[in-house]
Parts: sequence; C-alpha cells; structure tokens
Amino acid sequence: MLFMVGAGVYGIFGAFTFYLPNCSPCACAPPARAFCYNIGRILAAAGPFVVGLVSATAGGSSAALMRVLFWLALVPLTAALVTRLAIVETRGRVLPT
Repeated sequence: MLFMVGAGVYGIFGAFTFYLPNCSPCACAPPARAFCYNIGRILAAAGPFVVGLVSATAGGSSAALMRVLFWLALVPLTAALVTRLAIVETRGRVLPT
C-alpha cells in the first residue's frame, strides 16, 4: 500500500521532467518549471490553517467536520479532471524556441 501512496504523492514530480519542457518557450522554461514545481507547496501550506478553521467552525462535531472536508477534497479532484482537458500532445510538432 505504501508503494501506491508514494506513486500518487510523488509520481507527479516524475512527470515534470518529461512534460514541462514542451509546455513553454526556452526563454521562460526555468521559471515556468520552478513555478509549477513549487506552487503546490505554497498552496498546501494553508492546509493546516483551513482544517483548523473548519474544525473551529464545526463546533467540535466530527460529522460536520467530515462533511465539510469531503466537499473540500473535491477541489483537487475537479482540478485534475479539468487539467486533463487542457493538456496538449506535442509529439511531432515544431516547438517555439
């Protein structure tokens, strides 16, 4: 089970090496890669504060807390489904330099 967790959590970083170089012109590639690699860390830093806020708002009710966190968990799932529509295949195309 730990293998599956590791592949899910850290597997996305393996895709950066292959996908990101084709997404941007060479001039802005390093900043674009740095942004994509680190924006998740910046956004995830707010996670403990959000969970604490939700917990305080729920008034200690674990059922209310779990209901709110369930809906909050749909945000990354929705982002993943929308992102899948935005990915462009670049195989065989001339990329801008």
